[in-house]
Amino acid sequence: MSTRRKINKILKGKSLVAEVQYDGSGASRDEYGWWTVTFDTATADFIRQKLNEPEFTGAIEFCEIEEGLEQLSEMPAMEAAK
Repeated sequence: MSTRRKINKILKGKSLVAEVQYDGSGASRDEYGWWTVTFDTATADFIRQKLNEPEFTGAIEFCEIEEGLEQLSEMPAMEAAK
């Protein structure tokens, strides 16, 4: 399964709305590409409140795929707000 699909599966499972972007433009093949998951305003506000982290920017950036997937898995689910 591709990384984008894994990210989207986590987001969908938690009912989180976000835009997923990949920047693989490095100076050489040895450089990592960066994934950016930018949550919409309502989702970012929910995460800030639920995690009690007012400094949360509303985006997660990562190049280590497993680390990024773990961060996303730790996000609260929107269903919890119902």
